Amino acid sequence: MMVDAAIVIVENVDRVIHDPEVKGTRRELIAQACAEVLRPVIFAILIIIIVFLPLFMLQGVEGKTFRPLALTVSLAMLGSLIFALLIAPALSEIIMRRRSGGGSIEEAGVLRALVALYRPMVAFLVRARWLAAGLAGALVVVGVLAFPMLGSEFTPALKEGDLLVRLTMAPSISLDEAKETVTRFERRLMNRFPEVERVVSRVGRGEVGAHADPVNSAESFVGLKPESEWTEDISYDDLIAEMAEYFEDFPGTQFNFTQPIAAATDELLTGTKRNLP
Repeated sequence: MMVDAAIVIVENVDRVIHDPEVKGTRRELIAQACAEVLRPVIFAILIIIIVFLPLFMLQGVEGKTFRPLALTVSLAMLGSLIFALLIAPALSEIIMRRRSGGGSIEEAGVLRALVALYRPMVAFLVRARWLAAGLAGALVVVGVLAFPMLGSEFTPALKEGDLLVRLTMAPSISLDEAKETVTRFERRLMNRFPEVERVVSRVGRGEVGAHADPVNSAESFVGLKPESEWTEDISYDDLIAEMAEYFEDFPGTQFNFTQPIAAATDELLTGTKRNLP
């Protein structure tokens, strides 16, 4: 999609300068070839950009999710149009050359090298058709085998570098006991996992804001050291899983290990404070 306009321009330039019946200088031929396809190319790019315009009207979460996509595609297509109309003709004049006498064409050195490499490969695969079909079939098999390993989530999980741990305690717990429980959790986390650099916790949340929490709910922001400083050979995901398993038997408290941005996104999309499946 991004290179279609440049391909159309270059192919038409190649057709015109290889046509012995068309007379004129190299620059005139390239200008003529570009003028022939100028209008279709511009309209084709504009149609693609117009398709994405409704995404700019989305509001809320949908707007924050899809507006960057629409903006990126629109700017990319506009850049491809500028490249096709300005840079591709200039490069065509440099690379595609016509001899001064007659209508025969003398290709530039880079094109001759590419053709010399490409032509024997094509000739060999045309002769060995079964080999070509076998290679295509092998690529299909590899794609089918790799498909189950591809991620299926809408937004892939990111390695944010920090963790957010949500603690849910008994509803009848007092503020002092909740503070003591969180403190014990922080100490055990710091002592057991040397990868942890710091822990900052909050118990409950004021009733003034839109996200009031009772005292039996706490959040701990866990800052991790850079992976190069970790003492154990363990991955980021394995570390989170090991933490969750270690605190399964912690008395009177349920834990949810996630990441700050991921938790905010899950809560914004669904209203839940748990990880999306």
